[in-house]
Amino acid sequence: MLPCGRLDRTTEAVLMAERITGRRRVLVAHSLHPEYATCFGRMRRIPDCQVEELSFSKSGTLDEKALRATIRDDVAGGGVQSPNFFGCVEAVPALSEIAHSAGALLVVAITEGVSLGALPCTSDADIVVMEGQSFGLPPSYGGPFVGRDCFARENLSAKCPGVWPVRLRTWTDGAASC
Repeated sequence: MLPCGRLDRTTEAVLMAERITGRRRVLVAHSLHPEYATCFGRMRRIPDCQVEELSFSKSGTLDEKALRATIRDDVAGGGVQSPNFFGCVEAVPALSEIAHSAGALLVVAITEGVSLGALPCTSDADIVVMEGQSFGLPPSYGGPFVGRDCFARENLSAKCPGVWPVRLRTWTDGAASC
């Protein structure tokens, strides 16, 4: 895998979307943290992998018009961060609808897990990756960290290398695999 340390969870999730869909083009929000964007930049070294950055709107969130204009049936998935680098909360349900209309998967990165207590749920995303270190695990010489991957559909968890899926029940309407 690409050497980006703990920041490559989002990159791995987007590569997983490529494997699942069999498509080689991915769209990434320009509003990602610059270190995440560096990892996606390294994806450009992978043969036949096309990584395209999408602009952000005046409000600081991903430009939905640009996404609608860019997405086609050759897109494997899209990667966004919520809250993003500017601190803006992305409209995950709307982005998910746009991605799914083209058969693509939506990957959402959550940098700060504690934000889940105050922000809307990201359950419309297909794959959610986050860092859970802030829940109380003190770093030891730069680690260990506690990355989490969650999948909206049960069949996705079986396609993620190195993950032991755990079945959880959501408060609203059903089950999710994490």
